[in-house]
Amino acid sequence: MQKLACILAATLLFAHVSQAQETSELALKVTPAFKWTTDAAPYGDIQLSNPGTATAEITIIATGIEVDPDRTDAPQVIGDLSKHLTVFPPRLIIPPGETRIVRYAVMDAAPLSEGGYVALIHARMARRTPVDQLQTPSAATALRINYELVVPLILLKGVGEPEIVVQIASQDDEQIVLDLRNQGNSPWAGTVHVSSEDGQQSFGSGTVVIFLRRELEIALLAPLPDTYRVVFESDLDWIPEHSLRTPTPILVSR
Repeated sequence: MQKLACILAATLLFAHVSQAQETSELALKVTPAFKWTTDAAPYGDIQLSNPGTATAEITIIATGIEVDPDRTDAPQVIGDLSKHLTVFPPRLIIPPGETRIVRYAVMDAAPLSEGGYVALIHARMARRTPVDQLQTPSAATALRINYELVVPLILLKGVGEPEIVVQIASQDDEQIVLDLRNQGNSPWAGTVHVSSEDGQQSFGSGTVVIFLRRELEIALLAPLPDTYRVVFESDLDWIPEHSLRTPTPILVSR
C-alpha cells in the first residue's frame, strides 16, 4: 500500500459585532458541512447564514494549521496550501436573517505523480473563547472574535483507509452522543447511521467530518435496543482516481 500524503490549508473566518451591538445576539451557520472536489472541478461555494439579531462583519483569511493527535508526543504539522486557495468575497457583512454565498477555488495546485488530487472542503463553525470583560480594555471588545470557520484541503495519494473507533459519550431515550476516533491514515466525511442489528430499522443519523476525533450528537427516533449498529455512508463513487474506503459497520452492545 502506498503511503498516504496529506496537505492541508485552512481558512479562518472572523466575525465581530460593533460596540453598539454588544447586547445583540450573533449566531452564524455554515452549509454544507463538507464537499469533495477534484482537479477536474476545483471549485465550489458555501453559504453563511446569520439567524441572530446582530449584524455580522466577516473577514476571511487563509493560513496553515497544526494537528495534535493523541497518539504522538508532538503536534503534527500539515503542509500549507493557503497560497493556492482563493476565496471570494474575502470580506462581507451579513445583516440579521440574511444569507451570503462564499465561493472558493483551488488555483495552480500541482497534480500528484499518480495524477490529480482530491480536496475535502470542510466548513465548521465553532464559538471562540469569550472575551474576559474584566481583563480586556473596552476598546478591544468591539472587535472580539466570536466564531471561526475552518476549511481544510486534503490531498490524497495512494489508498485512504480511515479506521473509526466508536465509544458512547452519553445516551438517553432522546439522544446519543458518539465519540468517533480515527486511527487510520485518511480523514473521513459522510453520514453516520444508528440502526438495528439487522439493519431494518433506523434510529437516527448525522453528518460529520472526522480527522482524528469528533463527537457527534444524533437525535433518536426511538429508544435504542441493547445491541445496535453504527453504519458509515459515503458518496465517493464519482472519484475515479483514488481509493477512499468507507469504514465497515460497527456493532455496539450496552
